[in-house]
Amino acid sequence: RGEGCGLVVLKRLADALADGDRVRAVIAGSAVNQDGRSAGLTAPNGLAQEAVIRKALAAAGVAGRDVGYVEAHGTGTALGDPIEIQALAAALGPDRPPLAVGSVKTNIGHLEAAAGVAALVKAVLALEREEIPPHLHFREPNPHLAWERLPITVPTRRTPWPRGETRRFAGVSSFGFSGTNAHLVVAEAPEVPAAAAAPGRSWHVLPLSARTPSALAELARRFDACLAGGASVADVCRTAAVGRAHHRWRLAAVGRDAGELREALRAAVPTETDPARREVAFILAAPGGQDSGMGVELARGEPAFREAFEQGGGPAGGLVAFQQALRQLWRSWGVGSGEGLDAAGRLPLEIGPLPSGGEVESVLRTLASLYARGADVDWRRFARGRPGRTARIPGYP
Repeated sequence: RGEGCGLVVLKRLADALADGDRVRAVIAGSAVNQDGRSAGLTAPNGLAQEAVIRKALAAAGVAGRDVGYVEAHGTGTALGDPIEIQALAAALGPDRPPLAVGSVKTNIGHLEAAAGVAALVKAVLALEREEIPPHLHFREPNPHLAWERLPITVPTRRTPWPRGETRRFAGVSSFGFSGTNAHLVVAEAPEVPAAAAAPGRSWHVLPLSARTPSALAELARRFDACLAGGASVADVCRTAAVGRAHHRWRLAAVGRDAGELREALRAAVPTETDPARREVAFILAAPGGQDSGMGVELARGEPAFREAFEQGGGPAGGLVAFQQALRQLWRSWGVGSGEGLDAAGRLPLEIGPLPSGGEVESVLRTLASLYARGADVDWRRFARGRPGRTARIPGYP
């Protein structure tokens, strides 16, 4: 027996890819059934095991011969192991390449209620690292099995399992003492090419926060070193924005590359936010200062702005079209709760003309300033459509 626990985060694949999450594997299919009447609690039902594997394969739309590795329930018992191995051979087909079978129980013991998730974690790591780990302590094959006639092997050394032309699949079996059988078909994660920066989206915002000013200063130093080490600017900024809690002491850096962001980080002054002033009030600017090209740069890179701007007539719509589109852009990022001249108790945000040729930079610097002063920003909505994926970033001090 062993003790332990495991945790996996499940999310629809389309949502995970859209949100730039790090996808480690995909559950292609699953099934659960019950042993029903058997010879006893310690005598599993091989036909029920075979049936649950076939059901999971059908749910995944995967042929048995396409499964390259199975993380078995594998308790090492004289009676249970032969029944399980024979069920795997029957369900995954005799006409196939050798199937590697192992069990994490040989490493950590039987975690009972957590045994299944431990097996899933091992299978995911094997897919992710493109290698099947050795099954420890395998010295004498179970004599109750005719191994020479089975398309199954137990790996005793690290076995390469690289990506290829066909997608790799692993099976995971877990059986309950009460007779419940479960099987998962787990697929390798899709390869996602790095997204190129969309036109007009070459600027990045790096929001940082901490509970104390000293912790924030240390965090800024850690991110400075991270960027200096060649980390992806888009990945670092996205993960810091959507993957971290946002505390009372804040700063935000804006730049187009690591050099500009590092310079902005060193120049930023930690700000203590006022929890009572997190709402933003829109103030519509008076006419004046606009030019014929107003809104063109923002429309090129921000769909929320472009849609509202075009509905208002675009550049021909003048200041009103621009203001409405800019207001819609801020709302798409979760910023804004009112409008008018009275901004008492709220952070004021003037909606009006921006410097020609620097609209994106101006808007993002305003966003960084609002965040540093305590405004709530929906960073996940801000990140949608921008390059960058979840990455390893410096830990909190």
